[in-house]
Amino acid sequence: MRTAWIAALPALLCAAACDGLRDKRSQPAPVAQVDKVELRMPLQPLVDLDGKPGYDGLICEVRFYRLDEGRSVPVTGMLELLLYEGRVARVDLGRLKPFIAVTYTRRELLGMEGTDRFGLLSYRVPLAWGPKPPAGSVITLVARYIPPQGRSVYSDPTSVSMRPS
Repeated sequence: MRTAWIAALPALLCAAACDGLRDKRSQPAPVAQVDKVELRMPLQPLVDLDGKPGYDGLICEVRFYRLDEGRSVPVTGMLELLLYEGRVARVDLGRLKPFIAVTYTRRELLGMEGTDRFGLLSYRVPLAWGPKPPAGSVITLVARYIPPQGRSVYSDPTSVSMRPS
């Protein structure tokens, strides 16, 4: 009996490790244009990316949708994350300069691609602000999809507490 468990261990470990990987046959082909960008934050988005004491970035999850698809889709364009200090409404985004803006290419996004337990494709994206953190107790994050051609699509602004939960 013990030998059976030991023999099955590699298969179990592989299944656990491969859980977040997507099956390319079951996902739609990458698209250039999207209709909606969804930005989601984990319960604890603040992270230590450089190994030094204190938070120096965050992790977010981004999904892209098309109206003609019943699920999230992979993209061929770029993703830009815009971080603003304080709580910022959508109507104010055009007149304010972001504290930091980071753009990820299609190639970089491929390494962040995965699926959740419901089979939805998403990109788990880090955003580092470096040694100088944003001021205040709240920041606002916006995701912008930049297609190879055509109009950019923005997510709704998402407020994040700078106090760890």
